[in-house]
Amino acid sequence: QNLFPGDNDGVAASYGALAASLLAAFVADIAALAIRTPADVLALRLQVFGDKNVKSNFGDWAKDSVALLPAMILTDIPFLLSRIFLNAAITTGGENLGKYEFETIAIACLCAFLTTPFDVARTRILLPTLPSEEEEEESIILQSKEERTRRRLVASSKYREERRQKLSVPITMKRIAAEGNGGVQNLYAGWLERTIFLGVGRAWLDPLRVIGYLGIRDALLLKLFD
Repeated sequence: QNLFPGDNDGVAASYGALAASLLAAFVADIAALAIRTPADVLALRLQVFGDKNVKSNFGDWAKDSVALLPAMILTDIPFLLSRIFLNAAITTGGENLGKYEFETIAIACLCAFLTTPFDVARTRILLPTLPSEEEEEESIILQSKEERTRRRLVASSKYREERRQKLSVPITMKRIAAEGNGGVQNLYAGWLERTIFLGVGRAWLDPLRVIGYLGIRDALLLKLFD
């Protein structure tokens, strides 16, 4: 149903349904990220440094995953919620399949482009932290050569300020924009690939999933109450 129907009761009902959809999506996304983030953390370590150079005992892995979860939520939510809101504002549910596909893909492409800075910041935050000079000196004194080659995804809690800046989305965005002469353009690196993947590569399936869900639901209801 469109977000802006004609009567006041319809408007109130639509806003209530939208608020419920946004809240449900928010909670579901947090739950999904809580499960997915540990896997992303370990996968990124292995991709960047390889199995031999990754300090991936369970304790460090779990701590790093928990530390990264707020940043993952903050960078994932904008695309999800903006897409739900625009879908509610633009689509009516009464379109034919072709029009519904076009609107869904266009909305997904727009949201993917506008939220690219969050995705860029997310990638940078997930990248393993190279040791600071203090950590390097301490490693030279206290650790063996093999241990010095290992990296954690984030700085240890001993360097709290460095860790806070590493995990801060606004600070990360500011730092990325300040790199080289790129400015804000740096925050839109990879926008075309992201837009194609999320807009064209994935969004076109959503109308088909909705139709499939409604078809299965109606078939089950008819069977149950026949």
